[in-house]
Amino acid sequence: MSVRVKEYTYEQLQEIALKYSTYKEFREKDLGAYEGARKRGVLEEICSHMPNLRKINVYDDKPDYKSCQQHALRFSSRSEFEKKDNRYYTYARKHGILDEICAQMLRRGNKKKRCIYVAEFDDNSAYIGLTYFAERRWSDHMHTKNSAVNKHVEETGLAPKWKRLTDYMDYQEASIQEGVWKNKYASEGWTILNKAKTGSLGGGEGYTLEEVLKEASKYNTLPDFFRGSPGHYQRAYRNGWMKDVRRICHSKWKGGFTEAELREIFSEYDSIVKLRQHRHAAIDAANKLGILEDLTKDYLVKPKKRYKVERFTEQELYNIAKQYKYRSVFNKANPKAYQSAIRKGILDKVCAHMKKMPRSRIELTEDEIRAEALKYYKRSDFLNKSGIAAKRAQELGIYEKVCAHMKNPHWKYSKEEAFAIAKHYCNRTELYNENKAAYNHLKFYNLLDSIYPKGDVYNRKWTDEARREAAAQCKTRTEFKKKYPQAMEVTRVKKDWDIIAPHLKPLTRRLSEEQMAKICCNVRNMQELKEYDYKLWYNCSKHPDRRRIAEKFFKKS
Repeated sequence: MSVRVKEYTYEQLQEIALKYSTYKEFREKDLGAYEGARKRGVLEEICSHMPNLRKINVYDDKPDYKSCQQHALRFSSRSEFEKKDNRYYTYARKHGILDEICAQMLRRGNKKKRCIYVAEFDDNSAYIGLTYFAERRWSDHMHTKNSAVNKHVEETGLAPKWKRLTDYMDYQEASIQEGVWKNKYASEGWTILNKAKTGSLGGGEGYTLEEVLKEASKYNTLPDFFRGSPGHYQRAYRNGWMKDVRRICHSKWKGGFTEAELREIFSEYDSIVKLRQHRHAAIDAANKLGILEDLTKDYLVKPKKRYKVERFTEQELYNIAKQYKYRSVFNKANPKAYQSAIRKGILDKVCAHMKKMPRSRIELTEDEIRAEALKYYKRSDFLNKSGIAAKRAQELGIYEKVCAHMKNPHWKYSKEEAFAIAKHYCNRTELYNENKAAYNHLKFYNLLDSIYPKGDVYNRKWTDEARREAAAQCKTRTEFKKKYPQAMEVTRVKKDWDIIAPHLKPLTRRLSEEQMAKICCNVRNMQELKEYDYKLWYNCSKHPDRRRIAEKFFKKS
């Protein structure tokens, strides 16, 4: 294929660019010219009249120590400084002055760094706690209904005074210092509002499995454990200790099953299969409680039932087989003996006296066939739904009588027309391929044997006289091939067209060298010949010798 790339001159690119007002419009509507100008490096020159809509931040001043310090004073935390004024924050971090200019900002902790805080009231009450973000924790106390601080505010109407007692320290040390500060305030005469024990880090951090189980043993149900000790509960949930916790808490699941109730239910059944059929919810509850293995360990695995295989001797099989006339009846009446004969390899011997099942299987009488045919109004239904009776009727030659009340099939030809058509073909195959309607009509009435008898005559050989007669009825070789394909094949193999059918035109056009020269002088190669004269190109592509002749006459330019 030829590469179709349009080459633009500088003047053409300049004229095209003047049609558009922006770079985007130029790129979307004429991408070829846009890319051509960009690759040649003249895009900015021809687009000088277009405005540059790209945002370019231009700063009047450059960051320094003083400007960074002034900008840092507007924020209360480093995270806020980084989000809202990243330019100065980045400069300070890169030049190592971030700690100096952010000294006045509040620092936050994390899961490993906590601080101690206190909420003091004028009635000499105090609440001591620890957190990794003091300001947010104070706000949470004021908006949480269950908080001890919020409840004291509603009861007294006094506002708390918040203080941060320590800086952020290691979380293990902070859990100890919280108890120290609580004892200090209590010794000074303050009323402590804390309800839970001090040292809780929130989220269950630091609790061991023994501590969690010891705390869970104080409660009877999981909801009580969740409400009473949320830190211990979260620690157990996150670390996958809930199975151990459920055993201790005696929790209730679907249907209100406790461990004692489940043991009673399991004792009523002697197998897990029956239990699963009748009390499936009990199995799920035991599995969730973690006691399923304990409850099912006493169940014995019952062995599968072994059915006795009846063993027959060879003489017994002979005696049994003599009772039946057909193998299918033998198989249905006594399948064990039939399969035993197969395993021993003597089925053919014991069934040697048996006959083949008749085609219709049941010997129907004419009255029975007529009674069966009266159930249908169409011959197709009779053939499809009662094929045995229909085939038996055709064998007895009474098909037309029993189907007299039915609608006749819509035949395209009459019997006489179908006979006349069949005489033009050599055998059944040709008739089926060329005229299926006539073939089906004759087959339906079992008349094919009268026209094409089986035996030597069925595959009639195409002699010279027969082929000559067939060719005389056709005008072209294509017509001859369609009507008499076997005669066409014999003639093609023997190559005696001049004797059999000299008047028939050849299937393909055969050109002389002079005729080929007149055509090929107008083209330069085979590709152009294909567009100019497809038939000649196809002939040359199939026959290398004719292609060599054609190449001699191609134009040389």
